[in-house]
This record gives sequence, structure tokens and C-alpha cells, in this order.
Amino acid sequence: MSKTIENINKISFPFFAVLGITHILSMLMLANNYVPTIAEIIYKTLDLPFLLSALIYGSSAFQLGLYKIRLHSRILTIILVILSSMIFMTAIYLNFFTT
Repeated sequence: MSKTIENINKISFPFFAVLGITHILSMLMLANNYVPTIAEIIYKTLDLPFLLSALIYGSSAFQLGLYKIRLHSRILTIILVILSSMIFMTAIYLNFFTT
């Protein structure tokens, strides 16, 4: 199980890094009014993929940390998955169903 989490962590980091840098650059472009229409499209499009990649990378890093200190259990994994899912579902709700 630890090898699977390690592979997920290795694969999710490039997505997290690229989406994060692109999202931050689009925020800066939007704040400085540099190509505002394209920056706004990128900013509004990449918020959920960036959050998802951050949750996957963060959760897998947390799981690896638990494995290193020998504190891995199914209950902690279930709690982590539930919390990550609730955060992502809340972001989807706020993104699509509120103004």
C-alpha cells in the first residue's frame, strides 16, 4: 500500500506544481490588468483542477508521513478521504451554485 501512495505522490506533484504556477500567474495577470479576458478564463477554469491536485498531493504526502512514523490505520485514511472529499464538494458547490 505504501508503494501505491508513494507513486500517487510522485505523479500528483507535477500536476500540483504546473497548475499552481499557472493559477498564480493568471491571478497576477488579472490583478495587473494584463490580458484580462484570457487571465480571467484561465483563473476561473483552473481553480477546481488546482484544488483537486493539491488535495491529492497533500493527502498522499500526509499518508506517507503517517507511514514513516508507523501510525497508519484504515480509520485515519477514511477520515482523510472524507475530509478531502468534503473540501472538494464544498468548492464545487461554491463554484457552480453561488454567485
